[in-house]
Amino acid sequence: MINNWKVDESDSFSDHKMITYQFLTGIGGPTKMVQLTKKTNWGKYRSILNKKLSLKEAKEFSSVREIEEEVDYVSKSIRDAIEQSTPKIKIKIGSKLPNGWNEELTRLKQETRRRYNLKSKTGSTDADIEAYKEIRREYHSKLKKTKDDAWKEFCQSCENQSTIARLNKIMTKSNITCNRMMKRPDGEYTTKPEDSRDMAK
Repeated sequence: MINNWKVDESDSFSDHKMITYQFLTGIGGPTKMVQLTKKTNWGKYRSILNKKLSLKEAKEFSSVREIEEEVDYVSKSIRDAIEQSTPKIKIKIGSKLPNGWNEELTRLKQETRRRYNLKSKTGSTDADIEAYKEIRREYHSKLKKTKDDAWKEFCQSCENQSTIARLNKIMTKSNITCNRMMKRPDGEYTTKPEDSRDMAK
């Protein structure tokens, strides 16, 4: 059941106002199942994966579609092998700050909201508006840098793991969409599947 919905008049840091509400389920806090990758049975993993891959005969590919189907099969086999050889536990989902969030960002966010309220009041001056724009630019700039640094740190943490663990982390934790790109003679990459098929002809 949804209760107490309203339009939030505070600065949402975008061109739109946020709608806030309470969602009542009548049950306890949300939970999710997570894999204990540190306890993965790698012997079992290799056995399952080898069995799955042995079902596919080695062959030469004559089209991009066949390559894509083979990649999909291998990717699914890896995920299935990890799923079957890694124990899981149920954990509570609590409020969690974004990676890299720090006291400086908290201060800038609070100051941005304070400046927004000042410039929105009747009788605000041009100086109030400019002060708001300046602090907002600073907040967005540091927020972007924090996100970029957090992504670089994640990539570096992948590099410090074994090949199999790195592959599992990327496939299970990142929402990565494969564009199935191919490199053109001019050094650029295709952006659409049909472009890749045209190159393979």
